Amino acid sequence: MALVCYKGTGAQRFATCCQVFVPKLLKRPCKPPTMPRMKDQAVAEGCQLIADIGATHSRLAIVDNAGWRSETFPTTEYTSAADLLEAAAVRLGYAQLAGCCLAVAGPVLAGRATITNGHLEFVEAELAALLGCPVKVVNDFYAVACGIPAFTELLQLGG
Repeated sequence: MALVCYKGTGAQRFATCCQVFVPKLLKRPCKPPTMPRMKDQAVAEGCQLIADIGATHSRLAIVDNAGWRSETFPTTEYTSAADLLEAAAVRLGYAQLAGCCLAVAGPVLAGRATITNGHLEFVEAELAALLGCPVKVVNDFYAVACGIPAFTELLQLGG
C-alpha cells in the first residue's frame, strides 16, 4: 500500500481544499483561488470566509472573485469563536460576507463543533447571526477529503 500526499506548501493545500470545498457547501460559485493578494488590497463585497481551526493555530482566509488571502491566529489566545472571528474581520478587512465555512479539528454534530484539544465551540446558528451570512461547520478531515479530487501534483511515499 502506498501513501499519496499532495505536493505543495500548506498554503497551497489550504487554497486547493477551499477551491473545491467552499462552493460545494455554500452552494455558491467561487473562482478558484490564485496567488495570495497583498494585504493592502480591498476585499470585494460578497466574499467568503473560510477557516481551518486547530487547537493551537487557526488559518482564516477571505476568498472572492479576485483571489484569496489568509492570516494565521493563535487559537489559544481567544476565549470564544466569536472573538476569533471578530479578530479575523479586523485583520482580513472584510465588511459583508456571502458565506462562511469553518473546518474544525474536532467532532461536528448538528452544526456544533468543539475543538478536541481546545476550549472553543463553534455553533452554526450563533455564528450565522454574528456574521450575517450562512455558516457551515465541518470536521477538518472532511474538508481535506473534499479537496482531494482537485489536487494536481501528488507525491507517492513508499511502495
